[in-house]
Amino acid sequence: MDASDSIEMHSEGKDARSQEEIGSPHLNGIDFNLLIKNADDGILLLNSDATIRYFSPAVKRLSGYEDGELLNKNAFDLIHPDEIQEIMRLYAEGIRVPGHVEQVECRLRKKDGSWSVIQATGMNMLHDPVVAGVIINMRDISEFRRMEHELRASEERYRYLVENLSAVVFTLDSQGVITYVSPALERWSGYKVQELVGFVFTNFVYGDDLPGLMASFERVIAGHTETYEFRVADKDGTLRYMQTSSRPIVEDGATLGLLGTLIEITGRVEADEAKRRNEEHFKEVIRRQIRYYRSGE
Repeated sequence: MDASDSIEMHSEGKDARSQEEIGSPHLNGIDFNLLIKNADDGILLLNSDATIRYFSPAVKRLSGYEDGELLNKNAFDLIHPDEIQEIMRLYAEGIRVPGHVEQVECRLRKKDGSWSVIQATGMNMLHDPVVAGVIINMRDISEFRRMEHELRASEERYRYLVENLSAVVFTLDSQGVITYVSPALERWSGYKVQELVGFVFTNFVYGDDLPGLMASFERVIAGHTETYEFRVADKDGTLRYMQTSSRPIVEDGATLGLLGTLIEITGRVEADEAKRRNEEHFKEVIRRQIRYYRSGE
C-alpha cells in the first residue's frame, strides 16, 4: 500500500464544512479572523485526503492563488516533484496518529510557476470533532535560505582565499593558545595544522626572541595593532625569521584574542645581513687604505 492509498482510506467520513463556515468571524468564542487576518504565517486546514478545506489570507499572499483556485485543491499538487513522495509518506503516517505533529521543509509552487521554500508544521486534529482536519502552519523561508546559501558561498570563497594565500592567517585566544592557523603554514614549517591548534604559540618561538614577542602579544591584547619580527623553529629545528601583523579580536567590548598574518622574511633578513657585511667590508677596506697612505707620509 503506497501513501496515496493510505490517504484515500482515511478520507471516508471526512468533515466537508465550507471555507465560509470554518472562516466565520467567531469560532468557539474566539475572533478567529482577527487572529489570522494579518498573520505572516499561513494556515491550511486539510481533510484527511489532503484536500484544502480552509486557508488563511496569508496563504493567498504566499502562493499568489485566489480563493477559487485553492479551495478543494489537493495540497500535494503544490509540492515540488522531487519532494512529493517523502511529504506524502509523512502525511500518511501522521494521520494515523491522533495529535501527531510533523515539521517539514519543502518547495511550494506559486501561481506564477516559481517555487518558494516553506517550513510547514502539521498537526493531526482529525480526531477532534470541532476541527476534524489536519492543521498546517506554514511560513516562507525562501529569503532566509537564499541568505544562508550566499553566506555559505561567501565563507567558502573566504576559506579558499585564506588557504591559498602565501601569508599565514592565524588566531590566538587571550591566553596565547592557537585557535586557527591557515594551511599555508604547512608549506614551510613541516608542521600540520592539527599539530599547532590547541597549543600555546610560545612553544614554537625561538627562546631569545620570546620576551619581546610576549610583550608585543600583551600590547595587542590591550588594544593595539602592531607588527613584530621574530624567529621560529621548524619541525626539523631550522630557524626562520617571521614578521607578524596583529590586531585584537573584540566582541561586546571584551578582547577575545588576536587575529594576525604571518609571513616569512628569512630571505630579506639574510639579504639585509649580507648587505650589512658588504658595507662593513667596504668600510674596512677604506680604513685600511687610509691607514696605508697615512703610514707613507
